[in-house]
Amino acid sequence: MSPVSPFADLMVHTITLERRVSVDQYGSATFGAGTHFKCRVVGQERFTRGAGGQEVVSTTTIYILGDNNIQSVDRITLPDGTQPPIIAVRTYPDEFGTHHQEVLL
Repeated sequence: MSPVSPFADLMVHTITLERRVSVDQYGSATFGAGTHFKCRVVGQERFTRGAGGQEVVSTTTIYILGDNNIQSVDRITLPDGTQPPIIAVRTYPDEFGTHHQEVLL
């Protein structure tokens, strides 16, 4: 059994990730085609630091296996159809590389 297997069994949700591809002169973002990822979505309120260093409240945490290069400027659609902003992305390594990413919304 691989070391990831028990963790992978917890990935029972699916999200859609759309990467930001450009921003126009008015500040409106354009996103690419959506990619689906198996993940774990957990409703969990906690304080965290946003991209600007300010302390904010995160209400949802997503756990995704591997390094998916998710950026705070990208857009995520949750299973319920909502698209909360990405506050922070944390990467957790193991002896084989990146084990998983934690995305705070």
